[in-house]
Amino acid sequence: MPTIAARLKTERKRLNLTQAAMASLCGISREVWCRYEQGNGLPGADVLQAFLKAGGNVHFVLSGDFPVEEALLLERFRACPKLLQDAILRALKTEH
Repeated sequence: MPTIAARLKTERKRLNLTQAAMASLCGISREVWCRYEQGNGLPGADVLQAFLKAGGNVHFVLSGDFPVEEALLLERFRACPKLLQDAILRALKTEH
């Protein structure tokens, strides 16, 4: 199972943010964020709260699990035929 450090990096990349951008959103230096991603320290509550506000999935980072709703959605999406998956992705890209 990936470490908290690896999951922090995964989430940052999912959000399409650089280390510097994520660090800025969390109110810390890029160097501190790099240490977190290298496993040299853990973010405190203030950093995790800022990470959550930036769109990070704190539950996933800390537990390695997705919330039940997300896991169910992912499971059902994967079970769909490719044509339906493509339609779902197109619908999600549509701005309202």
